[in-house]
Amino acid sequence: MSVDLVYADEQTPMPWPNFTPVTLKTESDISTITLRVKFADYSDYETQLRWQDDIALTPQELGFYSVLFDAEDLKSSFKSVKGSATYLPAGPAKKQSFSFSFSTEPTWQASWWVNVHFAGLNGQIEYSWSGNLKSLFPKTYDSGRLKASVSPVKLQYTK
Repeated sequence: MSVDLVYADEQTPMPWPNFTPVTLKTESDISTITLRVKFADYSDYETQLRWQDDIALTPQELGFYSVLFDAEDLKSSFKSVKGSATYLPAGPAKKQSFSFSFSTEPTWQASWWVNVHFAGLNGQIEYSWSGNLKSLFPKTYDSGRLKASVSPVKLQYTK
């Protein structure tokens, strides 16, 4: 991944892999900085930022979106849960997949950073999950295919 900042007639790369701070100086009175990101899969993302003396870039400004799968409410009813998700982009980003599972972990949550090439989700998450119920007779629950357009995604059990 590479990150370049462009301000008026000045351009500078941010050094990979830590992307340490860089300084851009110009005599121009332009009030925006162009952020260009090139990802490891050779796709790219560009956005405009308003000028500030100190800018700390967030993952969202770099074109990422955090999706949290939350299964905390299932702990009392299930021995284990596993699932999968696919990001279906509305824009130029690529389709991406993610898997999660919970059983003995203290926290039944999983985070997924999706490369969306946008400041928000800009698409949908299609997901499904299944789980082994805590019951006298072994029983498996299957959620079927579900869709989400915001994070967090709360996994819900319907009896």
